[in-house]
Formats: sequence, C-alpha cells, structure tokens
Amino acid sequence: MKEYLKVVQEIYKLSDDDAGQIEKQVLEPHQKYQESLRLYEGNYTKIISDGKIPEQQKHKVLKDLQQLLNLRDEDVKPIHDRLISPANNPPETPPTPPQTDNLSSEKGIDYTTLRDLLAAQKWQEADKETYEVMIKAVSKKSGDWLTSDELLNFPCKDLRTIDQLWVKYSKGKFGFSVQKEIYLSVGGKADGKYYSDAWGKFVEKVGWKDEVTYDASPHGHLPFDIIYLKVVGHLPFDIIYLSLINLKSRSLLSSLASRLVNCNI
Repeated sequence: MKEYLKVVQEIYKLSDDDAGQIEKQVLEPHQKYQESLRLYEGNYTKIISDGKIPEQQKHKVLKDLQQLLNLRDEDVKPIHDRLISPANNPPETPPTPPQTDNLSSEKGIDYTTLRDLLAAQKWQEADKETYEVMIKAVSKKSGDWLTSDELLNFPCKDLRTIDQLWVKYSKGKFGFSVQKEIYLSVGGKADGKYYSDAWGKFVEKVGWKDEVTYDASPHGHLPFDIIYLKVVGHLPFDIIYLSLINLKSRSLLSSLASRLVNCNI
C-alpha cells in the first residue's frame, strides 16, 4: 500500500505532508478494520471454549461482538471457517458401530465366522460351520454325531443365535425355525420321535430327496449338515441318504423341532 502511495505522490508531485495526510486517510480505516478482525478472532476462541457460557448463548455473544466491531457476516466468515476447519479440528476417530447381530453364547462359542460366511452368502461353508459350532457347544469333536438327547437339551441362547443368523442373511429362506415350521406343517411332531410319513413329506418339500444344492435351493433347504453328517465326515449326498436306515438319526429333526419350540424360537 505504501509503495502505491509513493507512486501517486511522484505522479502528482505531492509534498510529503500531503502524501502523509492521504496515507493516513487511506490506511487508517484499513488498520482499524484489521484490528477489529484481530479482536474478533481472539475473543471468538475464548467465547467458544468458555464452558461457563451456555452453548445456546454463545452465538448471541459473538453476534453482539461482531456488531460492536462493525464487522459484517462476510468479514467474520473466513475466521469461522479457519478456526473450525478439519486441519485445526481433526475429527475424532468414529466409534465402532454397534454390533447389529446377537452373537451371544451360553458355551462361549464364537459365531463370528458363521456370521461372516452367511453375510457373504457362502451357504455351503456356512452349513459346515454350523455343524462345527454346534458340535463344540455340546463338547464334542469334529466328525461326531449330535444325538437326539443333545439336541433336546441344546443351549437355547446358542440355538437362537444360529437360527437368527441364518434367517437374517437368507432373508427368511433358511434356518432351523424355517425348517421347524415346514416339518410341523406336514404333520411332524416336536417330540423327538421319528414319523415316517412326516419325514418323507419334509424331505420332499425342502429338496433333500434328490441332492443337496447350495445355489437356487428350495425354501428351508439349509442348514443341512447337522442332520446328515456321518461320523467319518462329509460324504456325497446319495451315500448319506441311503445310509439313513437308522431311525434314531432320522429322529434328529423332531428333536431339533422340539428344542426350538421349548426355546420359543
């Protein structure tokens, strides 16, 4: 600014006194304006950080200060933007979102893997994982059978967790509770006993009669492995199905249905 006034003085052949008067007239308002901005910024920080001033009153106090200093909204806006910018106020680390799935267990079982597989719609892997977590819940090792008695006394909290995950991520298509309703609808009874006619109708309805599929599966088709697992592990479906002449293994579905009813699932 002073360099500009010096040029003006030379062009118009002004005396030093005249040039000084012009400089004072030009620079004084600007200096006053800058001083007002400095005062506003200094007090803005104090007011905002003052815990004694109620939040709802801080805006009014700042507005009064702005008017007192003859500052317009557009004058103070850069101050507001600078003092509340992300660079000066880095955002806090966002809290971990609350867990939307209930993964609770009476037996200390971790259902995270099952949840993740179901969320990814990896039905076959989720089917196998369902067997694994249920075997752990009854303190057995992988490859063992679940007996009717174990299903009749299976921990309700764990059974509810498993079923809710299946129902949620299949959008109501799969799950033990879905299978229970189908089984009861075809004449099955939730008493832990084997009923040949109901079993045949159930197998037909959920698509277990011919083969197990994990794509375009019928309603209630899964979970599957918990009923159809041999001691030696997973076998082709036709071999498994032909081996189920043992009526005790066929009663597993009724036992599972019974437990679901008793657990209000």
